[in-house]
Amino acid sequence: MRVELSQSRQEQQEYLRNVELARVLEKRVAAKAEKGETFELKKRKGRDERPREERKRAKVIDSVDNSVLASVF
Repeated sequence: MRVELSQSRQEQQEYLRNVELARVLEKRVAAKAEKGETFELKKRKGRDERPREERKRAKVIDSVDNSVLASVF
């Protein structure tokens, strides 16, 4: 039950973060439209496109691999 509540809370926080981001982006689009410009959403360079959980898992695995290798050599 606690795990489900925790997961639900995380999903709710992510949803609210996305709603806020959408609100900010809509304001930017409106401001650019007033000026007669077009708004283009740019991708960040070097941004990892994997989901957050997957990135975290990869970092943990990398750190474990590094510590194992350091102890061997």
